[in-house]
Amino acid sequence: MKQLAAWHPLVDAPFFRQAVAHAKNGGEGCAVQGLIDGARALTVDLLARQSGKKILLIVPDDAAMDRWRRELATFAKMNGGDVDRVVLLPALDADPYGGLAPHPEVVRERVVVLEALARQAIDLLIVPARGLLHPLPSPTEWNERLKTIRLNDTLPPDRFVLEAIQLGYRRVDIVSAPGEVSRRGGIIDIFSPTASEPVRIELFGDTVDSLRSFDTDNQRSTGSLDEVIVAPASESPPTDDAVGRVQTFLEGGAQRAQDDGESIRPFRARLEQLQEQGAWPGFEALTRLTYNEAHTLFSYTQDFLTIVDEPEATEEALITADHDLRMIYEQSEDRVLPPPHELFCDVLPLRERLHAAGMFLQELAGDPPASAENTLEVGCARARTYSGRIAELAQDLEQDRKSGRRVVCLMRTEGSVARLKEILEEYRLVASPIEQATVGDGGLFVDIQPLPQGFEFRDAALTVLTERDLFGTPKRREEK
Repeated sequence: MKQLAAWHPLVDAPFFRQAVAHAKNGGEGCAVQGLIDGARALTVDLLARQSGKKILLIVPDDAAMDRWRRELATFAKMNGGDVDRVVLLPALDADPYGGLAPHPEVVRERVVVLEALARQAIDLLIVPARGLLHPLPSPTEWNERLKTIRLNDTLPPDRFVLEAIQLGYRRVDIVSAPGEVSRRGGIIDIFSPTASEPVRIELFGDTVDSLRSFDTDNQRSTGSLDEVIVAPASESPPTDDAVGRVQTFLEGGAQRAQDDGESIRPFRARLEQLQEQGAWPGFEALTRLTYNEAHTLFSYTQDFLTIVDEPEATEEALITADHDLRMIYEQSEDRVLPPPHELFCDVLPLRERLHAAGMFLQELAGDPPASAENTLEVGCARARTYSGRIAELAQDLEQDRKSGRRVVCLMRTEGSVARLKEILEEYRLVASPIEQATVGDGGLFVDIQPLPQGFEFRDAALTVLTERDLFGTPKRREEK
């Protein structure tokens, strides 16, 4: 692939070829040590492309998740990939015991991921360790809740709007955000969480006569559609079946409490809340009650290569999150809902899945995970910071040219690229667009991409410099 020619020194490095062979062969427990931020993302992106594997990347926390997403998006864009196929699965972070609902944007992002997994439209999935504790609906049951609407389909409007509300949609007068639905006579507007724009469904009687996307700002049509897929607004919406299962659980709990001579008042209070409101804050976390089957994320990623970032920190974060759930339960007064080990995923099998990962990434050399079958040590370090010392930069670039080391400069804007080229020309150095890179060693190239810091591979004859490495951190203008 032409887009990958710029990274030939890395692709041809012995450690990288071994990593690709390991990924292709499906081996377990390869520890890769020494990669720093930036270099990790480039290596993982190239590993996915060279091995043809989809990747599940498990990281310690949200900060690591966001950093990985930014850097992987940078290299996916550079290497001709689809940035939209690099996605995050944030932890739900709902508290069913304390009545704490998850953030609406988190709910939407998780629905988007589940729908993309159903379409096999993900190349790289990033999840924080605590996100593994939240059970998911089985792939089969989730797919059954995806509704495809086509032209000329029969769609009774009253029933459709009611079903949408049961799938977690909010009925409004004017649709303006994901998870909303409205009806005006024979026109239904609905904004699926998985769509970039809402859809207007025009009916002739009960027949779908027109499907159009529209702009929420001016309500004008932006295009005709042959079909649309409407996903639930929540991964655990209060459908009739879901509410019925929760009601059966609560009635069973009340009967057991009565048989044991205990108060049934808490169960009755929950039943009344369910009957009056259809759900309650934190209902989104009741997947084990609302579905016939609840699965872990690994049920969706059976053909993915699992990579664990900083395995010791990731496992510790998982253990801590499990402990926090138990403490929340112990400190709450709720004994109506199941305890965490029944409502959430069992931490022990999850830890076993971490230990059985196909690859582990460790920045520092040291003891690999006990389950690692082999270890690949990589010579990698932060790139030198010049902070505007152009003469030193030119001297190093000339030395790199003579030694056959390839240097890639990543700038933030076209103006920065022009400035760099002009400066280098004074030293008779030419930085070519990265698209002109060919397979081989050496060469000085430039591209417009955001990356916080550069890096160099000592044994791969490759250096990546960022605008901050070259010119330092831009000074903010003081307000007058």
